[in-house]
Amino acid sequence: MNTQTISTLFAGVMVALALIASACAPEQPTPEPEEQAVSPEAQPEPAQIPPAQLDRAREAATALGSELQAALLSALERDGPLGAVEVCAVEAQEISRRHSDEEVVARRTSLLTRNPINDPDPFEAERLQALEDAHARGDLPPEDVELRTEDGERVLRYLRPIVMAEPCLACHGDPGRIDSSVLELIQTEYPEDRAVGYSAGDFRGAVSVRIRLGEALEP
Repeated sequence: MNTQTISTLFAGVMVALALIASACAPEQPTPEPEEQAVSPEAQPEPAQIPPAQLDRAREAATALGSELQAALLSALERDGPLGAVEVCAVEAQEISRRHSDEEVVARRTSLLTRNPINDPDPFEAERLQALEDAHARGDLPPEDVELRTEDGERVLRYLRPIVMAEPCLACHGDPGRIDSSVLELIQTEYPEDRAVGYSAGDFRGAVSVRIRLGEALEP
């Protein structure tokens, strides 16, 4: 693989991770609830969303992105972009597990996944489609938050959108333009890969956080 390809892939990784991290920078004001969701009428009243738990979801999304970034940087320094692909294939799931416990699950998901373990659950699929539709209208929110009942208890569901950047197309763009060695590794590690064919600016997916609040809603 040539130096230009390596530089492009490195830039792609950094841009994608920057998009994840920048969405919740602490100096940015917290949006009003109607700005957080694509469908405000489907959201709970503002007072129903516990602020501390919302902060917890934001922190979990940021922590997941930060540790993944560190792992990718280490792999890039050691083995180049092919090493970064291996990190996504092996270490990424362990990183997600480290940021999850009995109450919190943090992960990445998409309507078109590379690794099937990241396939969305029914709620995520619905919200991802709504976010993609909002992106097509030009009003993609920085986050999507909903308090809901699942299995008889309250849970906070949080999604932070991810949008494709130009350098990311080195791994997610037109398969005919992806470097052959990278494409071969992707096809080996992810035989069910659906995460190609994107263009810059496309909606890619989201960092998803689910927090169990441990309180059953009254009927």
